[in-house]
Amino acid sequence: MKHVFILLGFSMSYLQLTSQNIDMTVKGNSEFATKLYEQVKQEPVNIIYSPFSISSALAMTYAGARGETLEQMSKALSFSKNQDELHQSFNLLNTQITKSGTEGIDIRIANSLWIEERFKVSDEFSFINQTYYNAGLFHSPFYKAPEKSRLEINSWVEKNTNNRITNLLTEGSIQNSTMLVLVNAIYFNNAWEKPFEKKYNTEDIFYIFKTCQTRATFMNNSINTDFYEDNLLSIVEIPYIEYRQSMFIFLPKENYGLKDIEKIFINNSYTGYFDKMKKKRVELSLPKFKTEATYDLKEQLIKMGMPVAFTGNADFSGISENENLFIDKVIHKAYIDVNEEGTEAAAATAVTMRKTSMMLEDAVFKADHPFIYIIKDNETNTILFIGRLMNPNQ
Repeated sequence: MKHVFILLGFSMSYLQLTSQNIDMTVKGNSEFATKLYEQVKQEPVNIIYSPFSISSALAMTYAGARGETLEQMSKALSFSKNQDELHQSFNLLNTQITKSGTEGIDIRIANSLWIEERFKVSDEFSFINQTYYNAGLFHSPFYKAPEKSRLEINSWVEKNTNNRITNLLTEGSIQNSTMLVLVNAIYFNNAWEKPFEKKYNTEDIFYIFKTCQTRATFMNNSINTDFYEDNLLSIVEIPYIEYRQSMFIFLPKENYGLKDIEKIFINNSYTGYFDKMKKKRVELSLPKFKTEATYDLKEQLIKMGMPVAFTGNADFSGISENENLFIDKVIHKAYIDVNEEGTEAAAATAVTMRKTSMMLEDAVFKADHPFIYIIKDNETNTILFIGRLMNPNQ
């Protein structure tokens, strides 16, 4: 009996430690999401990206970082310096986010390594990516046939995003000197817990700027859900089936008060609002929208504090001690379609590396001006997608 008790105590300590590691990784991903938002928000256009996809692809790369490169990536990406803890946490997050046997929920996460056929990566690097990220390993003729290799990678991305992310790597992205491409793809297709009915759709004005308006199709619904409002903003939770994931919309009180809301995101203080939300009967009016965006994140990541990874001074000796590798590009593409039935969203990130060379109060929520939205996994609190809607017709 004594031995059983000791073993049980050890198991509980291990589970507690694992939970703490996951919480730290989720917190880090949230910090990274908002730091990146500050970098991509400059132009007044629709935004959509998956911080989890980007973090995953860069975490796979981080497995081979050493020295100053590791230090800078750790700070910029809000990664733990303990590689074992970080990769184990990503593995558990991937498992928890994608687990569901319910019809109507389709969430997929896929990773892959594309290696130049003459190039050998370290056994440890391969082990980490295959074990913790379930990454497929592909040997490609980058040197002999870069264009053929590019098309093969794009085809893999299309297959793993239900053909929503196409042409992730544009012509010329893969060069003769490319040694390694790390790819993450995430696909999300989920139905609302209470779908909108098309017969209640209305046409109305969406106020983009003081001098710019557009007409949009608004979906209308009445739902019991978590809600919060103050003098600055209103927040509504729109849950998907089983409440495993939700869309949260952050709507400025003023039609043109988006900049004030963005400050909350940049400071990463938006998470504090979740605990303030309370159940209400919400009369919801939300525009239908569909948008996609592509980002080359090199300059943004440099500004966020990891410049050395993109230079000949990078230390990725954990990938290979025989080649001096550096990150050439970090390409991210995302797509979202918000409609009456639910939400379909997809994203993919490629890191290319080269060698040198109840009775409830009522509330009204009408999203008829620019707002920020997130799709959050409620079980792990992971931010899967983050976006800004400036124009539902873009």
